Amino acid sequence: MRNAVAILIYLVAVFIGAAIVAPLVWKAVFSDAPIFGFLNFLESHDDYHRYFNRCLLLLALLGLGMLARFTGIDSWKEIGWEMPKKHWRKLGGGLLLGFASSIAIALIPILLGAREWKPPQSLTEWTTLLLGAVPTAIVVALIEETLFRGFLFG
Repeated sequence: MRNAVAILIYLVAVFIGAAIVAPLVWKAVFSDAPIFGFLNFLESHDDYHRYFNRCLLLLALLGLGMLARFTGIDSWKEIGWEMPKKHWRKLGGGLLLGFASSIAIALIPILLGAREWKPPQSLTEWTTLLLGAVPTAIVVALIEETLFRGFLFG
């Protein structure tokens, strides 16, 4: 029960914190104050929900240390991180299954006629797309697995 209370407090704190911080970040980005000049590159993103989502994710990541302390997690192994000595086959199988299921999900709308296949024209475009997508996918997967499988369900 103690872990459930700690997780509930963590979730409430993250959402309330994002609700407090996001408007401040929004105002700072669109402010004319010279102290916030380094944030000018964010002005092209004028949809507020992006700022709220990023603040939510940042606060969730920053709060993981406190959540670990209150739930009694003392090691990386307790949240699912361990040396993959005997798990290379599982890792390969998981990557293969994830890749195959992603391709299947992408092909279904194309086969049903809901989407049209328009491949990038050059190898450079493919490389650019992959170099942007693969690291993002890896980071998101690691964060999600750590948070959900490790902290919340572990």
